[in-house]
Amino acid sequence: MYKHILFATDLNTDTVSVARHAVELAQLFQARLSLAHVVTGLDTGVMLNLAPQVLTEMDLIQVQDAHQRMESLVRELGETQLTDKWLLNSGPVALQIHRLAVEQEVDLIVVASHGQHGFFKLFGSEATDILEASSCNVLVVKI
Repeated sequence: MYKHILFATDLNTDTVSVARHAVELAQLFQARLSLAHVVTGLDTGVMLNLAPQVLTEMDLIQVQDAHQRMESLVRELGETQLTDKWLLNSGPVALQIHRLAVEQEVDLIVVASHGQHGFFKLFGSEATDILEASSCNVLVVKI
């Protein structure tokens, strides 16, 4: 049913448990599995995988930290069929993930929800925004 699954993560501490859901789904469907993270607070207008030379020193530190956390996640997951890792530039997270999903022909996006309540729910969450912006199925894993 699914040929390409994208795990979109904020790289928080609960990332591994949600990533395992994406890995299991990819194994079940024998699907390609990709990992994406949007580095927030940058305004480069380019994909970070392609043009790290345009970053300021502070931006570069932030990108390097995200890259290290992504590599740590990959190591912790062990041998999987993870095929691509994407660090995306800042901007609306949902739109960046949606754009990548369309470009990479993703069938399913897996995201975590931190289950915000009360006042914070009024402003929405990244998972909700991704769900609304996406043109493919989205699995929201509550953590």
